[in-house]
Amino acid sequence: MGFLDALFGRGGAKKAPADAGIQRTVRCNRCGALINLRIDSRNDLSLNDEGTAFFVRKTLVDSTCFTRIELEMTFDLSRRETGCEVRGGTLEQ
Repeated sequence: MGFLDALFGRGGAKKAPADAGIQRTVRCNRCGALINLRIDSRNDLSLNDEGTAFFVRKTLVDSTCFTRIELEMTFDLSRRETGCEVRGGTLEQ
């Protein structure tokens, strides 16, 4: 019956996978609005040309004054953050 229980979901509650998301908040330099950002470290990161690190670039648009804010983050090969640069806004801690 173990097969039928697993098939029909009677095997108990399953644990949700751990969230690999990186949460950040950026403040617009023009109007001060806060923008929440989530980066999935498993899917959003790209390998740089040398193959020595990962990076991600995101363009955020403020919903108040519609300013474009550019975010670029760098990561080592273990996907740990090594740097962050924001143009048009500031990173909130």
